[in-house]
Amino acid sequence: FQIPFGTIFPAAISAGTFGITRAAVKAFTEHMASRVSVQGTVAKTEPTQLATLAKAEADVEASICHFKSLIAQMYDAVCDGHVVTPEERLKFRADQVRSTDRAIQAVDELFRLAGSSSINEGQDIERIWRDLHVAATHICNVREPAYAAWGQARFGGQVPPGALY
Repeated sequence: FQIPFGTIFPAAISAGTFGITRAAVKAFTEHMASRVSVQGTVAKTEPTQLATLAKAEADVEASICHFKSLIAQMYDAVCDGHVVTPEERLKFRADQVRSTDRAIQAVDELFRLAGSSSINEGQDIERIWRDLHVAATHICNVREPAYAAWGQARFGGQVPPGALY
């Protein structure tokens, strides 16, 4: 119970969000495997689609690695008897929302290239994209309040009341 609630709860929300981003990469890959555009372009051989998929998968995995590193550092610190400072909590939150947001942005690029058939209800990629954007609206994933609170503390200002950290 040494990791503060305002840190561990957002971490749990991010973990679920990352699961959705991985599902999105998988769904896009499956969609791409059989997609042929009306112009006859085969998605799985089209350079822009391949590059976007590679970049998105790398960004999602890099975001997850960044996030896991944040958790591991905090866990190791509290196991060594360290008491997490408000500044460390605020830095964790800023990094946590950045890693989550980077993964969401990567998926948005995939969805943009998925074609109009992917927006139909019942398509895995549509449902996952919608789920991801619902997760993005959770207060634990909303970036601006976390960045503002971190910035205020960084420059000696007052952390806004109600900041989650």
